[in-house]
Amino acid sequence: MLNRLRIRSKLMALLVGVSLGSLLIGGTFSWLRFRREFQHQVFEHLTSVRAAKGIQVEAYIKGLRDQLEILSEDRTVVSAMVDFNAAYRGLQSESIPNEWVEAIETYYARDFLPALAENVEGPQILANYRPLGQASQYLQYHYLINNVASDEDGSTTSATDNSVYAQPHATYHPIFQALIDKYGYDDLYLIDFDSGEIVYSVNKQPDYGTSLDRGPYRRSSLAEVIAAVRNNPGRGFVQVVDFKPYVPRKATPVAFFAAPIFNGPHIVGIVALQLPPERLNDVLVGTQAWEDEGLGETGQIYVVGEDALMRSQSRELLEDADTYRETLRRIGLSSQTVDLVYNLNTSVLLQPADTEAVQAAMAGHSDTQIIQDYQGKQVLSAYAPLRLEGLRWAILAEMDKAEALGPITMMQIYMSTAGVIIVLAVALLSGLVAQTFVGPVRRLIEASNRLKAGETVDEIFLEGSDEFGQLGSSFKELAHTLGSRGELVEQKSLENETLLKNILPASVILRFRQGEEPIVDTVQQATVLSARILGLINTSESIAVALSALVSEFDQVAKQADLEPQVTSDETYLAVCGLSNVHFDHQERGLRMAQQMLGIVQGVNDRHQVNLSLQIGVHSGSFMAGVVGTDPFVYKLWGETIQIAAQLPEQAAPNQIVVTQPIYERLKDHHCLLSHGSITAEGVETLPTWHLVAEKAPVGSSV
Repeated sequence: MLNRLRIRSKLMALLVGVSLGSLLIGGTFSWLRFRREFQHQVFEHLTSVRAAKGIQVEAYIKGLRDQLEILSEDRTVVSAMVDFNAAYRGLQSESIPNEWVEAIETYYARDFLPALAENVEGPQILANYRPLGQASQYLQYHYLINNVASDEDGSTTSATDNSVYAQPHATYHPIFQALIDKYGYDDLYLIDFDSGEIVYSVNKQPDYGTSLDRGPYRRSSLAEVIAAVRNNPGRGFVQVVDFKPYVPRKATPVAFFAAPIFNGPHIVGIVALQLPPERLNDVLVGTQAWEDEGLGETGQIYVVGEDALMRSQSRELLEDADTYRETLRRIGLSSQTVDLVYNLNTSVLLQPADTEAVQAAMAGHSDTQIIQDYQGKQVLSAYAPLRLEGLRWAILAEMDKAEALGPITMMQIYMSTAGVIIVLAVALLSGLVAQTFVGPVRRLIEASNRLKAGETVDEIFLEGSDEFGQLGSSFKELAHTLGSRGELVEQKSLENETLLKNILPASVILRFRQGEEPIVDTVQQATVLSARILGLINTSESIAVALSALVSEFDQVAKQADLEPQVTSDETYLAVCGLSNVHFDHQERGLRMAQQMLGIVQGVNDRHQVNLSLQIGVHSGSFMAGVVGTDPFVYKLWGETIQIAAQLPEQAAPNQIVVTQPIYERLKDHHCLLSHGSITAEGVETLPTWHLVAEKAPVGSSV
């Protein structure tokens, strides 16, 4: 009896030890792999968001430069500059009554300086800011002081005087006011090139009418950008000065863009745009839907300048200003800076972000890291420099480590709990299994003892062999049977998976398996390529072989470009970019694939001695997509975009690519597109079309 207990205990210990060892090793490796893969996915998402927002910021700043370049050459701006220069000179001899001077001084002492003192250290002296020139006093009295009571933003369209200045102001001011309202500039300036005098601005501020060479704002960022234009006065050369506090706006941070104005070969002035940080913040955070962008409760995207100060708003300031103020105090910012953040309601130029990620981005590196952010928290950070002419900025997308890796922590807790349960179950099961094995083990021990004593043990060995042999044989037969069935099930599963992938997009397969009904999606922005294959009238075997090769190569190119082919019932080949995965360059991908298809059809013709050709149309827009029917079912695309795309090949000559206006507007700077005609679909307005002038693209080129 004692021997049986010993055997049972040892066998239980062995089973428990093996189980625990397997659980520990397998669980540890599984957890490490899960943690690595999950962290990689989070970094990939942050990188994707950062890249998308970076492209938008770069496009926005480039757009501002392009708009200013166009403005500097616009005939209306040139004429306005000439007229305002002349009118301003005409005011230099105007007499300024004492009551005007008193009104100006009252405005600065009562309105401007107290508001400025809230945001600037030290006493503010009236003599440092009030205008002294006759023209500047005249303009500020009539267009700033008298305008305060009726319209504080300076947006008056008529003057209160009858001077030579009133007529050009009444002519051009409505035009410039509408311009800055439409494009979101904070102000527009016209500045005399020689004297540096601000002869016109839309929103009249205390800098209006002053000289940037010798006036109170000669050391301002506006004076800095004007000096840059003077030093490099090339036609179309746009200069920019980064965000800095600007005193006429009560020390609020603004950036300036400026370019020279030419009248023929002569420089007649400078046009400058004032840009507040709110415009940049609109590009970055938009509707503040951080969670919809996959940034959770703590993620944010922000831009930092070369001084390691923010150029955009902190998410915490936008969501909870009081908590943000406490955070600033906790990380050691001065009470004056904290109060300034509260007064100006901005973190621009006030929130330092001198982190490891910012330093790396400023050095020109793009990467992902777990770092300590500017609040001292551990975050997952995806960073990169921005490619901006005249500005050194970096963009970062970050999320608190605790939130980003929260599922890993939950996984660890789950595995620990499961481990404890498994250990208890294994211990109980080991006791039961040990009892089952005690009998055979005891008989083996008895056989061994008899063998040592010299007795014949053939019968016992046969008995032992027969008992375990039958079990082993049965198990092998069972394993073989299960293995055969498993292979059959796996084969069927693979066949079903392949069939589903041929019918449904990858993003729809999981929803289909889960029984979701109905499956209908609205695709907001995608590019549809529709190609009609010509030359299939011949029913020879060579045509069938060539068609199979042609479609196979089309599918390979579509896979490389992330376009999804769609099943059609005729000789049309249809592929969509943007159906499952969002691509900001879906128009380019669709057009590039169309080019490659022309190369493919030529290669198939040469190899198979056939004469196939393509009529290709490329269109982009929104449409509906979903699973239609039940048994059988199909995946259908419908809507105006699909209707137009399906009809486009009819507009094309053999081996010609025809595109619609959305493709033309996006790609006209990168491809040679000539006007082709127009297309009219049922219930849709007539759309102009263009055809692509032949461009050679390698068959295996990357889209």
